[in-house]
Amino acid sequence: MRNQFGEIINPNAEPALAPASCSATWIRFDELTPNPATKRWAVMPQDGSQQIGMVKWYGPWRKYCFFPMPETVYEQVCLRDIARFCETETLKHQKAKPPNEKLSDCRE
Repeated sequence: MRNQFGEIINPNAEPALAPASCSATWIRFDELTPNPATKRWAVMPQDGSQQIGMVKWYGPWRKYCFFPMPETVYEQVCLRDIARFCETETLKHQKAKPPNEKLSDCRE
């Protein structure tokens, strides 16, 4: 598959994640000051001109989700990169948490 500039891209490739920032095809994810329980990333165009959204934990769905800024438009490559990033970070977060331990039913 080729992008609009004729460069070969792999839509199935996993994004390379770095601790503070990672890049996708047209966007990058810059980690903000970490929250003790969850992380947050500013979603920026590669040129860094202005923030186009944020990825942060969404409690009701128990996963990382993308929160776009108003009046922003996305094409399929960016949406795939954002979705992969959210999925990867959700899986990392879930693996890092210890499994819920059942409390013993002690009745006296």
